Amino acid sequence: MFCKIKKIFVFSIFFLGLSILVAFAISIYFKHFHNSSEPKIANSQQIATITNKIVIYNATNVSGLAKDLKLFLRSFEVKEVQTENYDTLLDRCRFLTKPNYFSTAEYIAKLIEFQPEMITITDTIDNDIVIILGTDYKLLKPFKN
Repeated sequence: MFCKIKKIFVFSIFFLGLSILVAFAISIYFKHFHNSSEPKIANSQQIATITNKIVIYNATNVSGLAKDLKLFLRSFEVKEVQTENYDTLLDRCRFLTKPNYFSTAEYIAKLIEFQPEMITITDTIDNDIVIILGTDYKLLKPFKN
């Protein structure tokens, strides 16, 4: 009887060790070899020091969209974000940036899956980056569910 219990115990320890080894190998694979579609940022303070102010306007009838996008961006260490309602309804989302902040705007556009070639560069805006959510907001990553 004692011999059977000993064999079960040894087999359990062996199986547990093998499971931990496989989990470790999988985590190394995903960390170093798996291509992620999420853009990576080397330094979490990089965005905060590059940009002074990002404003997200909600130009739809759906309340809370700008706040939801702000929370999504905050998970990527984008912190200087303000939300407001836009005074008119828009059919399409718009992305505006000052010329000095194009690389940051491009990074944010990739995070939310907005086409970077659709970013408008202008000096006429008061803020560094302006995102206006139109009725096609469901095409953006945070709202695709």
